[in-house]
Amino acid sequence: MGGVMLITSVFAAMTASASATPAAEPLVCPEPLLDLGRISAGLPQRLCFTLANRGSRPIHITAVQAGCGCVRRHLSKQELSPGQQAQLQVELFTLAAGEGPQRWTFRVLYRVDGANPNTSPPTSPTEQVLELEARAVVQRLIHVEPARVIISTYTTTRHTIRLADRHGRPLRVLEVSSGLTGLKVSVTQPEGDQAIVTIEAVAELSAGYHETSIHIKIANRDIPQIDVPVVIHKRKNRAVVVTPEEVELDIGGTGAAAAVVQIRGNGSSVRVVACLSDHPAVQVRYPQQAAAVSAVRISLAGSAPPEGEAVVRVQLDKPIDEEIVIPVRWRRR
Repeated sequence: MGGVMLITSVFAAMTASASATPAAEPLVCPEPLLDLGRISAGLPQRLCFTLANRGSRPIHITAVQAGCGCVRRHLSKQELSPGQQAQLQVELFTLAAGEGPQRWTFRVLYRVDGANPNTSPPTSPTEQVLELEARAVVQRLIHVEPARVIISTYTTTRHTIRLADRHGRPLRVLEVSSGLTGLKVSVTQPEGDQAIVTIEAVAELSAGYHETSIHIKIANRDIPQIDVPVVIHKRKNRAVVVTPEEVELDIGGTGAAAAVVQIRGNGSSVRVVACLSDHPAVQVRYPQQAAAVSAVRISLAGSAPPEGEAVVRVQLDKPIDEEIVIPVRWRRR
């Protein structure tokens, strides 16, 4: 009898140990950490993560989140059958990064299709997360201000980008270009270590939300090209008035800050139906009911970096179906 009890106890222990072993994640990346080594701020950095479905059921990728607004990402496919792969292309804009060791994080959100039959009652698929990361040691040879251009306009507008060699060496721009129709770029070069690039959004620019880059080629073998990211929102008309059109936040001792943006209709009620920030530290709240003035509250989490910028996109359905883009910048004083 004692031998039977011993065998039973050992079997029970083995069963408990097996059930406690976590199941392998169905979505994997063979190389979840990419080390870029030493890079110059402003040089184009294009990465690729391979995502593979190693499970037995289809996977639906619902979103790819970035830890800041200084990236663009493209996923080759969202639906992955067992054994299939997808390519996540990431473009890093490093002008806003500080000098020294830096890291960029990405979260791939996904669901495994089908209910879980082993629960009672069977459960719906839950969202899971795959964490990815890129690292680099950043050196800054050219100072660029601003590090990202954010424009919201309903008419022709002009902005400038200023460049200066940090070591006082002569700075010569060979060429500036943009692939966006309706966006003109030119360069002015005073004598010495500085240059000014002018961006003009002209009437030919189509209405809507545009993301592009200004490519600046430089006579410098250490950093032959600088890419400056540009976000342009060309509004259809001036059906609403946004006050203020841009938000500047001063971070206090707690690291938190907030501002209210008023959206007013010209004699018509305004209703906000959705808000989206491209930076996780920037949070947005809005009223769901229509009103003569809709107040959108933009706040900064205490975990925000000492300085940064974000784009807040506000979707309206009254007085017209339109998207409003609000540039947000912050800095610790």
